[in-house]
Amino acid sequence: MSMLFSEHSLFRLKSMNTLRCLFIIFLVINSISCITSINPIYRNDDRFESGITIPEWFIHKPQMKGIKLVYAYSANYLDRKKEQETLLLSAAKNFELQKQTHIVVLQNVKKYSGFYSGGEYVRELEPELNTNNLTDKYSIISRYKDTKWILAIVAEKEHLKQNPTIKTNQRLKNLYHTSPPKWAKRPPVQRGFIYGVGLATGYCSPEGAWIVAEQNARADIALQRTITIYSENRSVQILDFVSSGTESKAICNVFLKNVSIIKHGYCSANNTYYALARMAEKDAVALIKSD
Repeated sequence: MSMLFSEHSLFRLKSMNTLRCLFIIFLVINSISCITSINPIYRNDDRFESGITIPEWFIHKPQMKGIKLVYAYSANYLDRKKEQETLLLSAAKNFELQKQTHIVVLQNVKKYSGFYSGGEYVRELEPELNTNNLTDKYSIISRYKDTKWILAIVAEKEHLKQNPTIKTNQRLKNLYHTSPPKWAKRPPVQRGFIYGVGLATGYCSPEGAWIVAEQNARADIALQRTITIYSENRSVQILDFVSSGTESKAICNVFLKNVSIIKHGYCSANNTYYALARMAEKDAVALIKSD
C-alpha cells in the first residue's frame, strides 16, 4: 500500500508541475501579446510620420545688413559637381524672383440665381537668367544634404567683400507638427510691409514642395494687389429657363519687387509645406492689361 501511495503522490506532483509550467507559458505568451499590441497603428499608419529635419537657417532666414540671401534647392544626385550646378542655378533664379517677379492674376466670379461659382488662375512668369559664370556670381553659405534632397542658402559674392565671413545657425530641428505654423494661420502685421503665405500639399519631394509654397506665397501678395477690370450683368439661359446673373472678372499683371522668402514650415499631420513672403508696400506696382 505504501508503494501505491508513493506512486499516487508522484503522479500528483508531476501533474502539479505540468500545470505550473503551462501557467508560466501562458503568462509569458500573454505578456508578449500585450507588448506587441501597444499602438501598432503608429508604426504602420502614414499619418504618423517622423517629421522633417532641417537647419535653423532654413526655418528662419538670417538677417544680415547689406547682404541679400536666397534659398536654393537640388535633388541628391550623388554627384557634387551636378549638385553644385543645380544649387547655383536655383539661387540665380530665386535672386531674380526676389528682385522682381511678374505674376498674372485672373479671377472669374459668377452669381446666378443666388449661387456663386468661379475660379482663380495665378501664374508666375519665369525670369530671364544669365547662366554664365554662376560660380563667380554666387557663394553657397550653408547647405544641408538629406538622402534625397539638398537645401542651401546663397549670397551674391559682390556683397560679401565687406563681410566675407558669414555665420549661420547650423543647429538642426525636427519639424514634427500636428498643426500649421502660427504665422501660417495668422500672418504678421507690420506697417509698411505686406506678407503672403503659400502652401503646398501632397508632395513627396520636400524641395519641390517648398518651391511651390514659395511661388504661392508671392502669389498671395500679388492677389492682395489685384485690380478689378470690369463687372457686367447679363442673362444666361439654363435649360428652358432664363436666369439673371452677375459676372465679374479681375485681370491684372502685377510686378512685385524685393519679395523675400523669410520663413518655412511643415505640418506632418497633413503633409503640407509652408512659406512666408514679405515685401515693402512701396515696391508693389500694378500694371493693368485688358487683354
